Amino acid sequence: MVGCLGATVAGMEFADDDLTTMPYAERRLIVVDSDAAVELLRNAPPAEVPSKRPSSVGALIAGKSKSGAGFALGAGVQAAEILWHIRKEAQRVHLDYLVVSASQAESLNFPNGTPLPRVVHVAHPGVAGTYYPAADFHEAMFNAKFAEARRILRNLGATELSVEYREGFNRGPGVNFSVSPPAGKGVDIGGGVDLTKKVTSGAESTMELSPTAPAQVPKDLVWFGSDPLWMDLFEARMDGTLRGFTTTLEYTQDSGVNGKLVAKIAEVGLEIGGQFTNFQETKWKLSAKFG
Repeated sequence: MVGCLGATVAGMEFADDDLTTMPYAERRLIVVDSDAAVELLRNAPPAEVPSKRPSSVGALIAGKSKSGAGFALGAGVQAAEILWHIRKEAQRVHLDYLVVSASQAESLNFPNGTPLPRVVHVAHPGVAGTYYPAADFHEAMFNAKFAEARRILRNLGATELSVEYREGFNRGPGVNFSVSPPAGKGVDIGGGVDLTKKVTSGAESTMELSPTAPAQVPKDLVWFGSDPLWMDLFEARMDGTLRGFTTTLEYTQDSGVNGKLVAKIAEVGLEIGGQFTNFQETKWKLSAKFG
């Protein structure tokens, strides 16, 4: 694929094949569309793309194909017309995003499934190349932080874990304590815990564990190294002084994914990929006991 990192063509920002090397602010929002539509627009001379009349965009693209673009027209042209006019509207409301082809998207990670055309996806701030539909971003981020906290405590050899819902996102009864390492990362360094008992009541859940491995922390954590609380917990556990631990796991930043952004997305004709889960300040009480 030909193109430069963050190249601007016909008033559109296109991602290069390895968009994960770009600063987060530049790759935070992406829209995926077909290879044909994206490449046709990449090859359209920016000075010649008309500002009105979709049919004239198609005529320009069709004419460009004579110089070697080599793409089948028809559906590709129609998709390119829609994509380009959405971009013009996005510029009007100051909605910035990268255009990514379906082929480029294959190298990215979409935990919620295959990305759909013209759905705005938001980048995970701590895992380059992972994207969520805007509709699910906040709940996905909180769940990721919650899962990492559980991993830390289990790998440090907790004999009992308890969580209690306080406010914000509520996963409801039956909190899931299971922790699977990310794809391609192998098993947890401090793995080997055995479930002995789990008790759930409403939004409270307690798990008793039987650790079978030395206390360690996985190397693939996202937030651990930047949180003094977790670092202090690790040191106390490793020097043998820690017997119990209670904290409130908080999620307090909207990361710019809010009602204002969703309104812009809808105004220009893009989608968010579902029903928007608005930002909520979220607090869960998390406790652990160690042998």
